[in-house]
Amino acid sequence: MVYHPSNETSEIWVCPAAAWDETVEQNGRKIKRFRHVDEILPDSLMADMPAGINKRSDSAEKVNLFLSLFTGREDVYAKRFENAKKTKSGYTPACYSLWSPLCPKTGGGKMKCGDCPNQRFIPFNTDAVEKHLTGELTVGVYPMLPDETCRFLAFDFDGKEYNPEDLRRDVAAIRDVCMEKDINMAVERSRSGNGIHFWLFFGDYIPVGTARKFGSSLITYTMNKHHELPFKTYDRMIPNQDTMPAGGFGNLIALPLQKGSRKNENSSFIDENFNAYADQWSYLYSIKKYTQEEVEAFIRQLSPSGELGDLHKDSEDEKPWEGKKPERKLTPFDFPATVKIVRANMLFAARFGK
Repeated sequence: MVYHPSNETSEIWVCPAAAWDETVEQNGRKIKRFRHVDEILPDSLMADMPAGINKRSDSAEKVNLFLSLFTGREDVYAKRFENAKKTKSGYTPACYSLWSPLCPKTGGGKMKCGDCPNQRFIPFNTDAVEKHLTGELTVGVYPMLPDETCRFLAFDFDGKEYNPEDLRRDVAAIRDVCMEKDINMAVERSRSGNGIHFWLFFGDYIPVGTARKFGSSLITYTMNKHHELPFKTYDRMIPNQDTMPAGGFGNLIALPLQKGSRKNENSSFIDENFNAYADQWSYLYSIKKYTQEEVEAFIRQLSPSGELGDLHKDSEDEKPWEGKKPERKLTPFDFPATVKIVRANMLFAARFGK
């Protein structure tokens, strides 16, 4: 590595590349041994920098913090693609065989990547995160693991289905409840800049069903306070299912802080005024990760009668001029001796009689 020192001399110095990339400890913080002069803060400002990881931390610390929060399947991730004419885009599992002669898609096939005999998925690791953060890729993560656990729950408010006013209204409603219940939820403006992602993080892998019940309870409680919140909010949760679909990986969500999108303050975390935080890394470092016990406590607090709330008959549906039918009391003779149940994505039970 060839460089000029910062002492305004005309000397040219050299050092091994390994030494250039080293980190050292200064005032209790890990910093790069060599930094550009514009990156060096005066001591008066260094004292005001928050403890922990922030925008001045080295890349390794940032990547490790990122992985501790946005953890999904490690054996596969998705990457965004866009054709040359920019008329088609989407996400596909990152695979060493993609578009090679071994890939069924090369010949126009429709085989699922999960069923492909030539699959060679690229693992989700520090390399994938670094390429995402530096703008080389746009990465999507599959949050549900094969054992049907997850480390985060997200809500995807797609801007294509909202006008700006309704989006701000619904985001503010959920923020209001989170502040009331002291729930630490991160809010991100999506890659396009039109949508919003909410993120809830867990300190360990918890059952997807428990995480989704937490999300449903939060939505139901919010609806009780803000009746304008639409029912489609229940469909915004990621993971979107309690169980892993056969032959697939579950749904994915695009990761935040992609460099290309951050140029316009998109793919960034925002405050209650929809402004991006000045130090995204310091903000992420402050995010709380909940244990399963804390999640279950929130569920009981938000929805003591169930995550979908109490079902009741609307008074407008009642017809007082009609006599009420006597309530039928069931006996053991009203039930068949055996019930056949089929377990798939949901439970199916055959119904007998009326």
